[in-house]
Amino acid sequence: MSWAKGPKSTCSSSCAKPSRRTASGAWARGSTAPTSSTSSSTTARIAGKIIYDSKNRNAWQNEFVNKLRADKIAEGADHAILSSNKFPKDKREIHPQDGVIVASPARVAALAEILRGQVLRMHALRASGEEREQKTLDLYNFITSEHFKQLIDQVEMQTAKMLDLDSKEQEAHRRLWDQRNKLIRSVQKARSDLSFEVDRIIGTAGNGPEADEAA
Repeated sequence: MSWAKGPKSTCSSSCAKPSRRTASGAWARGSTAPTSSTSSSTTARIAGKIIYDSKNRNAWQNEFVNKLRADKIAEGADHAILSSNKFPKDKREIHPQDGVIVASPARVAALAEILRGQVLRMHALRASGEEREQKTLDLYNFITSEHFKQLIDQVEMQTAKMLDLDSKEQEAHRRLWDQRNKLIRSVQKARSDLSFEVDRIIGTAGNGPEADEAA
């Protein structure tokens, strides 16, 4: 999935536990604290912070959220995203809980981009703490709505179609290149045969193009 990029952000990552997962979906190893990213405005001022954690466990535990929520408060972060392969009962894909967004690994990259954009906009608008809280609540309500799911599904579906089209285009190019190589070899052989016939008439021909190639 391709998402539009905003102003440059700097990310610092301390190393996570073996169960942590990065936003890209790869499992991180050997770290002890959540990953955090700070979003900077175009003037290089810190606009806010988003922290991440991930779990790859056999069952859901509320302690996952409690730990990341504590880290969010300690870091003074605007948002906290927990990438998890397990969810509370009857929840899936995206689920805000106690100030933490629990998301499936496939949704993390999109969420991170959306939340980062919100942090930067709130910073640019110089929104008050109360305004930030209300906008955050409104945004969380949106990302858990059916409309948001439909939009994300549409983006993913169209992206899959583009990737499939790219694959077909590459295969078509491969077939075209194979045909071109065959034609090049045919032209080379025809030119060799032509040269041989001219040399034979003149009397300077050897044993034929095939024999020359074998030699």
